[in-house]
Amino acid sequence: MRQRKPVTHSADILFVLGLVCLFGVCSLLVVLFGGRVYQHIVENSNRTDQQRTAFSYISNKLRSADGDEIKLLEGDGMQILRLTEALESGEYQTYLYYYDGAVRELTLKKGEIFNPASGEWVVNASGLSFTQEGQLLTYILLDADNQSMSCSMLLRAAG
Repeated sequence: MRQRKPVTHSADILFVLGLVCLFGVCSLLVVLFGGRVYQHIVENSNRTDQQRTAFSYISNKLRSADGDEIKLLEGDGMQILRLTEALESGEYQTYLYYYDGAVRELTLKKGEIFNPASGEWVVNASGLSFTQEGQLLTYILLDADNQSMSCSMLLRAAG
């Protein structure tokens, strides 16, 4: 008895090979698009984290100070928020301001000279401005992408 050889058609092989190649190309496209989406999500997350960090930092500084100890100053072409605190070792002043691409903080003993370049970096930004109407203090932060965010706080009185 003769055994029959299975008949293979080149069209069958080409069809299966084409399906495998199509699956590979589609898989590669999904990975590439997924990578871009993930990168965009990470960038947005980092930006919102920086925004929240800056807002929380400034808000907590304001909450920890009495309203009478908070002064809005203008000098050297910049707005500066000065928080004064009296301790046993003396009176200290903390300055919050925008300088050289970042929100900065500088704490000095009363009477020491303010130098904006000496401040500690808090967060990258494009600008920070303050306005005060009575006890209502509003600050506007421009993030690194020039998106504006604002927050208003009612300053509490001393006592």
